[in-house]
Amino acid sequence: MKRVASNLNFIDIIGFLLFIVHSLLTATGLLLLKTSVNLFVRFNFDNLTQLFNLKFALGLTFYLTAFFVSLIILNKYPLGVAASIMMSLSIVMSVVFGYFFLNEKISIQIIVGLSLLLAGILTVYYGKD
Repeated sequence: MKRVASNLNFIDIIGFLLFIVHSLLTATGLLLLKTSVNLFVRFNFDNLTQLFNLKFALGLTFYLTAFFVSLIILNKYPLGVAASIMMSLSIVMSVVFGYFFLNEKISIQIIVGLSLLLAGILTVYYGKD
């Protein structure tokens, strides 16, 4: 049975939004953590306190919030569906954030891989019934 976007019910929309919020929180948290850790070049106990700044705290907060959203998602969906969508969508969002905010390059191989991930996400999400 083919499901069309206009036939989605309220539960599906909430689930879809939870996946989007999770991936945005995860990617934002990782972006903030990466940029704060970049300041932390060498590990020693003298400069360990430099790691704990506002950017690091915000990144950790976003990442932990994503963890709690993932608990809600895991309660709503089977593990295989939830994990495959959450992880794949977070990868896609992280690559997009890296491109726009960190000027990271995206190769043809990455575009192909992301396309396959998105196709997999759609297949798993709409085939979950």
